[in-house]
Amino acid sequence: MQELFAKLFWKNEEISHAVACLCEDIPGYQTAKAEYEQVLSQVQEIIGFELCNQLLERLTVRQLVLPDVTPEEPLRLEIEAAAAAWGADILWVDRDLELPLGDARLRIYAPLGAGSANEEGLSVLCSSGEFDTLLTGDMDVSIERRLVKYGDLPDIELLVAGHHGSKYASSQELLLAVRPEYAVISVGYNRYGHPAPEALERLAAAGCALYRTDWMGSVTFMTAAQPAPTTH
Repeated sequence: MQELFAKLFWKNEEISHAVACLCEDIPGYQTAKAEYEQVLSQVQEIIGFELCNQLLERLTVRQLVLPDVTPEEPLRLEIEAAAAAWGADILWVDRDLELPLGDARLRIYAPLGAGSANEEGLSVLCSSGEFDTLLTGDMDVSIERRLVKYGDLPDIELLVAGHHGSKYASSQELLLAVRPEYAVISVGYNRYGHPAPEALERLAAAGCALYRTDWMGSVTFMTAAQPAPTTH
């Protein structure tokens, strides 16, 4: 039971939900489910820590900007230790912030949800001159709705599609609110069917020129330098 449930749950979230409905009354199901979720949580913590460590090893990182949630979470403590080992500061975000980034500016939106890591993530609006880019992380439609309601979002030029092109992100409501001209989907091989046909259809219907890293590799957008102000 444990092995079957784990394989189905790992492969596809929708399948796992169907399995949950069908298996609810099978003896041993609840125990198997609890054991699997515990193991999955531990695996995700290990992966998260290793990815953070690899990032700090490969790049010169002066500061990590992270959501200020679950202060006693083991993964948070491990990330703090990794940052200290590599000499990186951590800025914990619990309210909206404005930060400079060279000639650009970042507006970092505090977490708009609670529960899973996807709901508690940060979203970022990067503005360089008249070029605005929105990154929504892994937030789903319900959190996107809050961002639209409370985020005072401008019309943007570029959207980094949410959650690798998941059908539960890049909602029509968000697309109508920000009206992106371009969309980039950061995605590679995966078992979840990203990018989903539904997300691709919404982005196409919104008139976005679409770029995919699984087809194109790294995608770079460059904005024209702003002319220096003149004095008389």
